[in-house]
Amino acid sequence: MFLPLDRKPDWRHPPIVTLLLILANLVCFFVLQINDDQYRHDAVNYYFSSDLPETELSAYRRYLEDPANPTAFPDSIGYLDASDATTQGYLLSMLIIDGPFLQQLEAEKIIKPGVNEQDIDIFCNNYILLRGGDPFLKSSGLYESTVLISRNNKAFHGIPEDHVLEEGDIVTVDVVLRKNGWFGDGAETFEVGKCSEELSRLVRFSKEIIIDSVRVLEEERNLDVLGDFIKEHCEKEGFRVLEEGAGHGIGRDLHEEPLVRYVSTGEPCQLKTGMVFTLEPVITNCPSALFYDKRETALVKKGYFASQFEYTVAVHEEGLKILT
Repeated sequence: MFLPLDRKPDWRHPPIVTLLLILANLVCFFVLQINDDQYRHDAVNYYFSSDLPETELSAYRRYLEDPANPTAFPDSIGYLDASDATTQGYLLSMLIIDGPFLQQLEAEKIIKPGVNEQDIDIFCNNYILLRGGDPFLKSSGLYESTVLISRNNKAFHGIPEDHVLEEGDIVTVDVVLRKNGWFGDGAETFEVGKCSEELSRLVRFSKEIIIDSVRVLEEERNLDVLGDFIKEHCEKEGFRVLEEGAGHGIGRDLHEEPLVRYVSTGEPCQLKTGMVFTLEPVITNCPSALFYDKRETALVKKGYFASQFEYTVAVHEEGLKILT
């Protein structure tokens, strides 16, 4: 047990005892510091291959040298405009979301048959911590895990289980983190090995519908048009959007205005420059109603599937920009 140095010495003991207690504290501190440094080095060597771009590897090295330095990761890795006031705060937080973060799961073949869901969660936790981020879902106590993992008929808010992924599964990884006071939120559905063509079509559509939605919002500048647009396109493909879910504004708080619903209400919600919000519709091939298990995970009927991508979008005078 680590002995706290901020407690006042008990002078009822001889001075030599007090001195020994102070020395014991110092020894414990340096041993823990050495172990922490070694852990970071081992984690980098284990989780990140030498095939990564040199800019990324250099960033890891700088972080190991000075983990408290928020500028350890260069802005050039990202795809945001550092001069834009709307996206300035996201520069560091978003670098470890949908782009490098979720793509890393695929590049390092973390999502594949034979991998345990809980190991995916460990990978994600270490990835965020190594970059100086806060795995908010876990640190806040909202969940015991760093990410939410929804497999096959789990629609959203799935808890990582001691379960091994199998060929033909699809799995959605949803992550929330905080860095420098800003929140990042992203999700992506991965195919595990080779999936059926029908299942691959569902995953592709759930990603493409977000890109198409951004184009529609640029033209209409009204969030309420999303419901009818997404519903119409889902029906054409034999899918449906889960109206129980919604996107949200994001920034200094995880959930801010506006509420982004996937059912039209008839009440216009005009886009304004400076808005930042998530687009995260859950698309399913199940015609039946959604239900929940005892852990509050949303599910569709067994034998059907659900797929979700989540992008963060910023509203600019000249249009919309996808941040993640």
